[in-house]
Amino acid sequence: MVGRWRLTSRRAMKARKASEKLAQEAAAQATVGHLDGEFRLEAYRQSYLNFRHFDNLRWQVPAIAFVVGGALLNFGRQAQGGLPTPPVLAVYGVFALLCGYLMHRIGWNLRRNNEVLRRYALSFGDDPIPPKPRWKSASLYVEVFLGLVGAASLLPFVAGRFGW
Repeated sequence: MVGRWRLTSRRAMKARKASEKLAQEAAAQATVGHLDGEFRLEAYRQSYLNFRHFDNLRWQVPAIAFVVGGALLNFGRQAQGGLPTPPVLAVYGVFALLCGYLMHRIGWNLRRNNEVLRRYALSFGDDPIPPKPRWKSASLYVEVFLGLVGAASLLPFVAGRFGW
């Protein structure tokens, strides 16, 4: 009985949070609807330009990460077997992890911008912009891949320092 009560209370809490979020969104849309039409149009244009900027920037980050990685692995100090030394791999690992985090932050800002863009689009009667799917997006998988590449690049350095 206790387990069922917990499940019910979790469902009720989720439903309450969802209804609160919908109420907040409706209030924000009502606020936007009362603004001047010219102001709304300019804000919509700016939000759309921000969307395009964040989207372009998001896909430039992995390109930069792989170009820098190729340059480091090609021109960096190499051991006798032709493989890069652990410090070179560690530099690339930190850089790849930072690029993955940067992609995450750009995606977060893109989602916040989409909320504003959706509000202004609705105020003009435009079809609403669908929310960005969090777990189905290709950028999420690129973020995870950069994190894995960064962690794998750090392993030889850490293993060498601790004598593994």
